[in-house]
Amino acid sequence: MPIDLVGRVSEVAEIDQFLDRLVASGPVGLVLEGPAGIGKSSLWTTAVVAARDRGIVALTARPTEAEATLGFQALADLLDPLGAEVNGLAAPQRHNLAIALLRDEPGPGETIDAQAVAVAAANAVRSAAMRQPILIAIDDAPWLDHASATAIAFLIRRLADRRVGVLLSQRVETASPAPLELERAVPTERTWLGPLGRADLHVLLASR
Repeated sequence: MPIDLVGRVSEVAEIDQFLDRLVASGPVGLVLEGPAGIGKSSLWTTAVVAARDRGIVALTARPTEAEATLGFQALADLLDPLGAEVNGLAAPQRHNLAIALLRDEPGPGETIDAQAVAVAAANAVRSAAMRQPILIAIDDAPWLDHASATAIAFLIRRLADRRVGVLLSQRVETASPAPLELERAVPTERTWLGPLGRADLHVLLASR
């Protein structure tokens, strides 16, 4: 086991079970949460790698505080691997999504139709999930820009019977609501990362 995962055997097992449920049926959700520096990102990365090893298409975004005011940046990151699905969308959806993701310029006086963008994102993911399981993985989800968060929440509420998993991490000091109202949208497990035990901490410190 990588040194960054020392003391996280049960958490890794929970990730494996989450991926099993994703492949078997979906949709499912998993939230990794805890204070800063506790190891959420290491587990998030482990889950993404494990998903890809299973043949799951991992759509990833790692928003930061500096990007929280940008429009649709995280959504662009998530949809980047779904070029074929985006190209197959109905023209109004494809056009609005292209403008939102800065792949096309708006016409004179034209504004982005946020609903068309959200519908486009949902349809692209649902279409891709017909062929193989999908993991939507967002590290530090509370830093999502508002436009992306709105579209992704819309998408998650419309996963229906698709084999799609949603993996989120969030930095919190105490129990807090799941980002994107995930628990209201899909069956969701939450994993709280507490401090390492003395023996595990000794192994980690010795490795440094």
